[in-house]
Amino acid sequence: MKLGFRFQIMVISTFSILLSAQCGHNCSIIVQFEIPINIFPQREIYHIGDTIWVELVLPQLIEDQKTGSIIEVGYHEFEIGINVIQILRSSSVNATSKVELVKNIGDLTTIGITYPDIVPKAVIETMNNTQHWKFGIIPIVSNLDLVLLFGKRNPAGWGGEFRSPEDDCIYGISSSVFLTNDGNIDYESYVEEFPYFKESGNGPNIAENHKNAGAFFIKVE
Repeated sequence: MKLGFRFQIMVISTFSILLSAQCGHNCSIIVQFEIPINIFPQREIYHIGDTIWVELVLPQLIEDQKTGSIIEVGYHEFEIGINVIQILRSSSVNATSKVELVKNIGDLTTIGITYPDIVPKAVIETMNNTQHWKFGIIPIVSNLDLVLLFGKRNPAGWGGEFRSPEDDCIYGISSSVFLTNDGNIDYESYVEEFPYFKESGNGPNIAENHKNAGAFFIKVE
């Protein structure tokens, strides 16, 4: 596995966007942009008491990866849920109780019972024109193989009307789909070690599914 001081998951949201009637004509385009989630430090092995930081800094203006156009999302709240899962040899179980959560920037709640979501809430940083959350995950049990799975909570809440400063039109989002950039993670090695484990992604390529879910693997000794 390649190592780096900071690991960046780029969550790419692909949006079907309908042009508002304010533009004076009917048309539709696909917009794709990246939501960066940083996880650091990145290590092959973690230990009890280590703090693994998870952070999002999202600017108001995001570049459309397809056209290079700028989309103004403002301070729209893209609600993300994170599951902490322990991977066993023949199954996987919720592991939220085996880690300690440390709030750092923004609010932090846990929602659900069987597989609870860790749901961070960003603060608005007007000086930087960004929204920002950051929290820590501290393992409190040894001999664990964990995976963090990132997902979209309240999919309807990811819709809205966003502006393009370049043409002064209003875009209404009708749907969105998660994709991810695998960064420095060797997903194939985890599939080889845990071949049965498959999260909710679609398709037969399990490594690709992990990438699409924004999976981040943590080995605790």
